[in-house]
Amino acid sequence: MPESLLLIETRAEEEYGDLKRKFHPQHEYLSLVIPSTWLLFGLFFVDFYFYGADHVDRTLKKLIRLQPYFASASSSLEFFLALFLFIAGFSVLYVIGQMINGMSALVIDRVLVKKLLKYPFELYGRRLASDVSDDHQFFRDAVLDSSYLIFCLNLIPVAFVELSAALLSFRIRPLHPQLSSEFLTHFVSVAVLLAGLSYLHFGWPSLRKPHRYPEHGDSRAATHYQEFYAYHWTGIGIVLVFEFVLVAVVGWVPAILLFPAINIVIGLAEKLGRTGTEYKSAYVRRFYFYLRLCFANLIYFAANVSGYGTTPSVALITSAKDAVGSDVDEKDFFWMTYLIVQHGGAGSSQTMYFFLAMYGMVRNLCNATALVLVASVAAFWLRWPTEHERAVVLWTAGLTCLMYALFVRYLYVYGAYFSKYVLRSAAFVARHVRAK
Repeated sequence: MPESLLLIETRAEEEYGDLKRKFHPQHEYLSLVIPSTWLLFGLFFVDFYFYGADHVDRTLKKLIRLQPYFASASSSLEFFLALFLFIAGFSVLYVIGQMINGMSALVIDRVLVKKLLKYPFELYGRRLASDVSDDHQFFRDAVLDSSYLIFCLNLIPVAFVELSAALLSFRIRPLHPQLSSEFLTHFVSVAVLLAGLSYLHFGWPSLRKPHRYPEHGDSRAATHYQEFYAYHWTGIGIVLVFEFVLVAVVGWVPAILLFPAINIVIGLAEKLGRTGTEYKSAYVRRFYFYLRLCFANLIYFAANVSGYGTTPSVALITSAKDAVGSDVDEKDFFWMTYLIVQHGGAGSSQTMYFFLAMYGMVRNLCNATALVLVASVAAFWLRWPTEHERAVVLWTAGLTCLMYALFVRYLYVYGAYFSKYVLRSAAFVARHVRAK
């Protein structure tokens, strides 16, 4: 009887090993092949719709020149040539996928998420040491710990669109000499657009937001926040008047680059107001705290919509922490729980691998969409499609919205599913082993 049980256990381990080996190619396909295919399809669509497939047509004509050499070959040689082309094409997709994956890990994971939102398991570790019971307040406080320059990471897509508009304006101006008069004709739309850009860059002045924090009881702090509130409105008014005159009256579109320039100057000035991690005065600290509170934080909004900042219960986090050991720091907390599930969660590890593949695919699709957007703007700059001017605006705006939607989806799969599932699975495995 013991030998039969041992044989069954051995056979089960072999089947589980075969299952994991079959699953890894699916992970590579989802996270590498699909995003690279999406990138190439986006580039093909730009060439096909805006330029009549000129580049594709030239490439196909060059391939047709080689057709006589292939036609005289034997059937077996034709098969091997076709097989070689298939392998070469798939290899190209795989290599492009690796490049997209590396860029995504650098830009999205290690900059946007790590610097601003914090990794999920870092939030779980902070949750154990926090006295705040409300998840939204806890997550807001964690995000507010970042510097103003880190908050400016929200403006990367906005600044790119502004830079694109400024560059393309030089290309459009020879075709539309009366650009300033057209702006004046639609001055209401221009004013609304400039007001929207002002909100994205500088936020909305508020006295209510600072009152959420205990320091508002200090009379000096209240005076400071009232000053900041007045300065905020005054600064926005001056910038908007200046921008409206340059853009709507003069017709100089590159003036919109003043918005990100001001953000960069404010962010760099914060470094001068600090000594290490501490501010040189309470006034400077409150000033930048007010700016971060009023910032139009699109990444934070995406995290709230996706449930990224909502943590599991403290009891569950404590159970997983006890399983990996209290001496494990926040950096190794994730990897230790991951190894617990991988080693002891026979059924859970399959779902964990699936979530891992899904979040990698959505993250890389987001980055691939950004690359299509960059390539599209570069193509429009080199050769302006005069017959599809409105389609250029719709295509650029559509890619920007799709990129943001994919980023929200990425945070949803990564924070609300993958990370929480790993933590809960590790806690379940630990309790199951303890019960035995």
